[in-house]
Amino acid sequence: MDAIAGWNNRSLMVYQHQVQLVSIFLRDYLPTAVPDSTKQSPVYWVELFPFLVDSASPVVRISLSALTLVHLASLQEDNALAHCSRHHYLQAVEQICALTDMNYSDLIRTAMILALYEVCAQPSGQDHAWSVHVQAACRLASESRVATEMLTAQDLRRLRTIEYLHICTNVKHQPLTLRSQKSSDNRFDMLLDILYEVGRLHRYSQHQVGDNKITWDSATHLMRVSVSLERKLLSWFHEWQSDSQHPLCIIVPPAGPITPSGKHEEMFIPDAGNIPLLLFYWLGMAMAYATVVRILRGTSNSQHVPAKMLEERLVKATSLCHHFVNRINQCQGGCAGKGLGTTILAAAVCQAAQKLQSQL
Repeated sequence: MDAIAGWNNRSLMVYQHQVQLVSIFLRDYLPTAVPDSTKQSPVYWVELFPFLVDSASPVVRISLSALTLVHLASLQEDNALAHCSRHHYLQAVEQICALTDMNYSDLIRTAMILALYEVCAQPSGQDHAWSVHVQAACRLASESRVATEMLTAQDLRRLRTIEYLHICTNVKHQPLTLRSQKSSDNRFDMLLDILYEVGRLHRYSQHQVGDNKITWDSATHLMRVSVSLERKLLSWFHEWQSDSQHPLCIIVPPAGPITPSGKHEEMFIPDAGNIPLLLFYWLGMAMAYATVVRILRGTSNSQHVPAKMLEERLVKATSLCHHFVNRINQCQGGCAGKGLGTTILAAAVCQAAQKLQSQL
């Protein structure tokens, strides 16, 4: 009986310690202001963590321990805690490899937790290690429709977000296939639906141009689709703007003349909860114009349109892509103090935007 009591006491202490670790993580990760349910972004996925502490899956619990420990280690600059978190991470990977009876929804959550662990840990030379877990999560979701049906709306929002980011940085990624479980009034979910369409068009046009399969007729069709998606993005943004009581984003021009070394325009976003939505809207616009650039370059030898007109359109599309990438860069610079989750998401969007820009 004493042994059982001792084991129960130890289990309770471990549980209480994990609850405390999760509390610290959420305090630092989430923005201070909580948005209404219609515009919750994937940052708020971590609100599920207090429930995952009670998960029946050991691999979910140990992955969560790895993540929360590495965060605390970073806060306290404690190498011993960092080593402990790495031990939990390796244990989670070993448990995944040894699984015989797979619960897909638990594995998808585990993969997303481990991806976030990699971002927080950032081992030297492994800045893209998170993508391994992202690919695993997306593959599991595509293999089991039942698994995605068991995921919460927040789970699926997070998964679709990181899949979209992954395709921005990896042209070899499989086509985007994840869908919302049902019609959603969440603004970010609506935006994701459009972003998936933009992502599929971008990927398809890359392959068409790369394989020299593009013709004037196919290019004309792709341009029409691109214009349609641009309008969808603009419509989504204007509807959001019209429903908002305050400006979504304020751009303040420099007081004096613009010089290479002078002060540039400044960006202010009154509501920090709007940052993720703005970032992904700008990323979608950047991808839409990067797609136009790709299509126009694929038709550079066409006799159907004057070379000067083609060049003008190319310059305009390139300039617009740069414009939205610059907006993302400006926004990332102002994310300090908005919560670790917002900072991490902004960095990921910035990386994706720079990848698109480098392909122009």
